[in-house]
This record gives sequence, structure tokens and C-alpha cells, in this order.
Amino acid sequence: MWSNGEGAKLAWVYILSSGSWKTVPFTLLDLNVAYGPQITINGILFWTATSAVQCIICFDLINDEFKLLDVPDDRGFHRTIVRRKLMVLKGSLAMMVY
Repeated sequence: MWSNGEGAKLAWVYILSSGSWKTVPFTLLDLNVAYGPQITINGILFWTATSAVQCIICFDLINDEFKLLDVPDDRGFHRTIVRRKLMVLKGSLAMMVY
């Protein structure tokens, strides 16, 4: 991700067929941190991010579109630090919260 200094965020995507880079706009939220590891399922890339709240960023590799998913509610955990890990479970996106 890259910011152009005017508030617009762009992601650089490498196109294998043309051997070149292109930019894709990202306007869903103001991210503080996006971190991995990333998970890919059916042509969609998923990774976790932090803004005002934690979320999951989805990037559709076919349509070059970003979307956001909420993370599971962890308010039932009586812990100071809650960790989350994305994974694939039976072909679907899953999140382990511990």
C-alpha cells in the first residue's frame, strides 16, 4: 500500500501476463497496520489489518477489487491480549482466536 500524500491510498499489483505493475485504488479505510500472513482462496487474497478496529482485507485478484470483513467478536475472551490467525478450513476462510 502506498499513499499519494493527498489521502488516496493505492496498492501496486504485478500483472504476470504483461510483466508490469499497475495501481489499484484502496479507499475503504485509513489503515494503521496491515499484516500477514496472507491466505488465498478461490482467487481472493485475505489478510488482517488494524484501523480503529481490527478487520480482514479481501482483494479479488480477478476483478482487482478490495473489500472489508469484520473479524469474529472476541468480547467473550477474558484476556488482555487476543491473537487472531487466518487459515483455510475445508476450503473456507477461518480465523483462530486465542
